[in-house]
Amino acid sequence: MRFAGQYDGIHLSWAGFVTTEGYVVDLDGGGVTMLRYWFSKRTLWFADVFGEPSSAPDPHINFATGNHEPPLPPHGTVNTDLIRRLLGRPSAT
Repeated sequence: MRFAGQYDGIHLSWAGFVTTEGYVVDLDGGGVTMLRYWFSKRTLWFADVFGEPSSAPDPHINFATGNHEPPLPPHGTVNTDLIRRLLGRPSAT
């Protein structure tokens, strides 16, 4: 892995996963490669960039109201139209 000396890690997004899983890529010199068996969005780390681990505070959940302390981070939105375009499918609208 030549890029391991230049990068701390490589991130595979959902869009990257659904558009490249199983796709064969021709390499210089006649070789081939393909992305296989990642199974999901994830990051593969080549270097320890995290520092010393520390304990996270215990969450407090009020089951009657559903409130969390500390509050949960907001969820990202999924751009289904972008994913459809990346897959070469027509727009849903």
